[in-house]
Amino acid sequence: SIFSSVYWQWLIDNLYRLEEIHPPASPEVRHLQTQLEAHRRRLDILEEQEARLGAMHAPPHLRIDLEDTRDKIGALEARIAEARA
Repeated sequence: SIFSSVYWQWLIDNLYRLEEIHPPASPEVRHLQTQLEAHRRRLDILEEQEARLGAMHAPPHLRIDLEDTRDKIGALEARIAEARA
């Protein structure tokens, strides 16, 4: 009926507005999400290595990799948020 289709459209619109659900991701956003997940996996491994060695004994390349990976994650999260806006 007309009422049910109007109701469902109202419900979907309000859930999008409240950010309870998100519209389907574009191919660009899906690609960025894939990259983000890869960098998060890398960060997990790097943090595990740092924990095993201790922050004071971690070699410079490990500390640089951690910093760079965190920066990349932040940039990807910002790009995803921008693409969804």
